[in-house]
Amino acid sequence: MLMGYRFGFATFLTPPLPSYRGELNEMHGSATTLDHNFRDVITPNADTPYSMAGLDLRAEPMVLDVPAVADRYYVIQFVDLFGTNPHFVGSRATGPRRRLLPVGRPPDTPVTSRPGSPTSCASKPTSYSSSGGPQLFDAGDVEAVAATMARYGP
Repeated sequence: MLMGYRFGFATFLTPPLPSYRGELNEMHGSATTLDHNFRDVITPNADTPYSMAGLDLRAEPMVLDVPAVADRYYVIQFVDLFGTNPHFVGSRATGPRRRLLPVGRPPDTPVTSRPGSPTSCASKPTSYSSSGGPQLFDAGDVEAVAATMARYGP
């Protein structure tokens, strides 16, 4: 839990730090790849552009707007403060069409599905970090990846 808090604090709550990416409850990313010099967090694929979000679900759930991505593989991983990966959204887990996914809920609130959203990411944790990105085919594909990343949003 300490490592999860450290990541969230440095990445979303402390603007003076070099690892700061932006405000909570917003998706942050750019269509650039990370190399061996990036040391803020472990990146599973150094050649994949990533978006990151810190989600504070204490007051209310969020709705993640996942665009239709039919022409490439993509994944968004959710990680709670304990390092558990309770949810994955992406080509294999939820399919290529656009989805509006409720994320989290206040304790003891029933899970309800919204129109056009056959699944939800409901659970008890009140904060998550989320990261993921679309597949980058080659250096000439950066503009298409940037367009896809611009459509993500909580």
